[in-house]
Amino acid sequence: MRRKITEEKAVINEEARKRIVEGAVELYTKEGIKSVTMDDVANSLGMSKRTIYENFRDKSTLVYECVKAIMARHEARMREHERQADNVLELMMFGFSEMQNIFKNYNSRFFSDLKLFKMPEEYFTRKRVEHEFRTEQLLLRGVEQGLIRGEVKNARHAQLFNHVIENSLKTFVEDNPDISFYTAISELVNIMLRGICTDKGLKVMAEIHRKAQA
Repeated sequence: MRRKITEEKAVINEEARKRIVEGAVELYTKEGIKSVTMDDVANSLGMSKRTIYENFRDKSTLVYECVKAIMARHEARMREHERQADNVLELMMFGFSEMQNIFKNYNSRFFSDLKLFKMPEEYFTRKRVEHEFRTEQLLLRGVEQGLIRGEVKNARHAQLFNHVIENSLKTFVEDNPDISFYTAISELVNIMLRGICTDKGLKVMAEIHRKAQA
């Protein structure tokens, strides 16, 4: 009997945690993180602040869980699209389009405020490694499909590809504050992908752009 009660409490706690994270994500991405208090999160969900702290020891912990939830949502959408994509370029361009939508729909303060909260570095290191491995697999598939140049197919190229996009994007936007992340991603990705595509790949990219604008 006691075991059953414990299991029921665990289910309730998990449901509460999920609801709190979903509510916090909505507030943080709309208003920024710094300006949203734990009281704001509690009030938006119609629950007490005590309930929030029973599930998350502090705001940094909640922010960390929100980041993980956002990344998990993105990864799920990528897996779903992978089952529907006709080729690697379509999948990669979908991924960058998802990134564009995040920067377009999220308050810019969300990203700057993230720097104020200390989160486990090992999580982001693991995600970076996973992303590089995933990029390597996509590049290899692109080579096999005849869409990406044959010399672009190993871990070093995947690491370089991700590094250039991540750091060039950040530097470009910092140096050009009048240009949005949304526009910068579009232009940078277009240049990067064109640089590694075969003639066949360039034709596929042109067709993908044509369909997107239709």
